[in-house]
Amino acid sequence: MTMPHRLMDPRTTQPHSAPCHPATRWNVFSCLLAAAGVTVYLVLPISQLVLWGIPYDIPGGSVFAKFHPGSYLISLAVLVRLFLNQTNPLTAIAEFARRDRMVFLFLVTVVFMTLYTMLIHGVSGSAFIIETFLMPVLLAFVLEQCPLAARKKFYYWMLLLLLINSGLGLFEYFTQWRLVPYLVGEKLLVEKYFRATALCSHPLTCSFQTTVMLTSLLLLSHRPGIFWTSVPILFLSLFAFGSRTAMILSIVIFGAWGIGKTIRKFRKGHMEPRSGLLALAGLIVTPLLFIVTIQTLNLGERIFATFYWDSSASSRMTAFQVLTRATPTDLLIGMSPEHIDDLLYYFMQYTELTDIENFWILLILQFGVILFTLFAITFIGALYALVRGHSPVLWLTTAVFLLLSSSNNSLATKSQFFSLLIGILYCGRAVESPLEQSNQAAQSNQAAHPVHPSYLLPKWIKPD
Repeated sequence: MTMPHRLMDPRTTQPHSAPCHPATRWNVFSCLLAAAGVTVYLVLPISQLVLWGIPYDIPGGSVFAKFHPGSYLISLAVLVRLFLNQTNPLTAIAEFARRDRMVFLFLVTVVFMTLYTMLIHGVSGSAFIIETFLMPVLLAFVLEQCPLAARKKFYYWMLLLLLINSGLGLFEYFTQWRLVPYLVGEKLLVEKYFRATALCSHPLTCSFQTTVMLTSLLLLSHRPGIFWTSVPILFLSLFAFGSRTAMILSIVIFGAWGIGKTIRKFRKGHMEPRSGLLALAGLIVTPLLFIVTIQTLNLGERIFATFYWDSSASSRMTAFQVLTRATPTDLLIGMSPEHIDDLLYYFMQYTELTDIENFWILLILQFGVILFTLFAITFIGALYALVRGHSPVLWLTTAVFLLLSSSNNSLATKSQFFSLLIGILYCGRAVESPLEQSNQAAQSNQAAHPVHPSYLLPKWIKPD
């Protein structure tokens, strides 16, 4: 007896492309909502919210105004994922905890930090924890069950948005005009050296987002059309945004990548001597072309004018002295945001400190050593779990994220930087080597067996 063609189709017997559930209508809808949330993060700067009269990062106003519109979309995506999908909400949470244990533990830590801050210091200062750390984990909860094809499209969509942002940054730099005013709170900021802000609220935000995406582009080195079109635009925009750290990191990463790729091909015998000489010439000529282009277009005026150990660098080193003024009790259980401001004002009066440009120090001051240690372990553990078993490019992208975020206080304020990294890590898996797809198929085989909600309970109270 001949089997029907539909039953013989191997696609009907293969595991689902998504790691968790079939791509139901609500599943796809939750993925679209998450993508829309990240899109709003990337195209709606905080300064524009302030101009619209929404007190997002200034004192006063409704508590609902303290959260970015993109966060509401991601929250809605989570609700759809939990209550409108085919899976019981507790089962969905249990499956997430089983597959991404460290990410789930980080989620529990962040929730505890939020409640601790509200209990000890009041509601003030808790919104940034939700925006900066909770929203990325909720985004991960939605993206990890999205089909690979959808995540691949989302990666290219984020790349397109950041390319547009970089192009706008270059346009702003050449015209000395801003699409959105450069605000700090409600005050218009005018700097000695013009730095583009494009669709970001701060030049450093643009620089960090661009650098993280630029590093992840090494995943697309096998697609030269997209790769060599995107890299120059993103790289040149770093000079318009004016971040020395981001620029140096990008030069080192791509220089090492180019040299390493050439040496590897030559040692494996995949490159003839003539091709090797051409590659070597390219490694020499390409940086020269960039230098000529930068000098011709007069890019990076701030970078080259302040390329030395200036007051900003000294201030970053002085920030560590703030810990010496904290009492043992403050170091143990943390301080209120108002107490931290008073401590900062004291050091600004008597030292060259301009701000605490280190989010690790700020978190120690606000949460204390005990809670900070728990945060640091679960935070680093979650990042490790997200890149374990995946492309070295994703490891490098995560390392760049940590280096950049440690050089400023972006993760100690309201920031969408971590959410962007989560989007790149989850969606970057869909554009890396075919080995990742086989890993995803293995995961889907494991996910074929439902997980009982009692997985979340300790062993000694689980039902028999």
